[in-house]
Amino acid sequence: MTRAGLAAILALLPFGVGAAERSVWTHNGSLMYLVADGAERSFRYLEPRPGMAAAGAARDAVLFQGRIEGNRYVGTATMFHPKCGSFTYAVSGAVSNDDRRVVLSGEAPRIGRDCRPQGTRPDTLTFEYAGTRDIDAAAPAASFPPAFRGFWKLAGKTGNACPTPRLSLTSGVIQVDPTAWKGWESGCDLIRIETPKTTPPDGQATVRVEMSCFVEANSYRSLEIWQVRRVDGRSLLVTATLKTWDHRDDSGTPQPDDDEPGIDVYVRCD
Repeated sequence: MTRAGLAAILALLPFGVGAAERSVWTHNGSLMYLVADGAERSFRYLEPRPGMAAAGAARDAVLFQGRIEGNRYVGTATMFHPKCGSFTYAVSGAVSNDDRRVVLSGEAPRIGRDCRPQGTRPDTLTFEYAGTRDIDAAAPAASFPPAFRGFWKLAGKTGNACPTPRLSLTSGVIQVDPTAWKGWESGCDLIRIETPKTTPPDGQATVRVEMSCFVEANSYRSLEIWQVRRVDGRSLLVTATLKTWDHRDDSGTPQPDDDEPGIDVYVRCD
């Protein structure tokens, strides 16, 4: 079976999430919406301003993810960089004005020309309540399930050992965190995630994900099926790309959407 054929079969799995009424908020020229699930809170982009869209903040991208503790939000914020992808940092702050204003502060990383953090700078995020809307959005507090998180290397014939250093030009290793994955000069931020309506077999987990991605200085959006399964005692991660779009170069100029669907297979490494 071809790679494209397998991707097409995975695409037939039944997924689905519904629309919901969300509170919408303004932030620095962008329109956001708030997702609340118990004590969990996340601010996501609904209508990112042009500068943020060019930096990689797509519709539904997470700007803040964390919890409400009393009248305070505590968690992590995401900084989007047009050439280097995204970076997270700790923030916290109070809810005020009858729950209509949230101000978060923290130390954002300064990013050098080599895309590495070089110190920090004070940063403040202010959100102002602007009403409610019915939004067909990602599931509350969207994140990769624990089965997907950790280090994975492109599957070989034998061995589970991770190369050292793990994230390098030749290692073939990716690191999957709750809301993103990173490789060597590449990675994706999770925008939305859906799980099948049917119960998967034991030892298997499947999700469909939409992500905002980058490779070196280029960015794009991607829709993929990810599946974790056990084969011969090894944990495998199968990623099937269904489509990519909104390709842009480092200046934000649109590029042709010419990628073909494909499959990659990784093994969990120690």
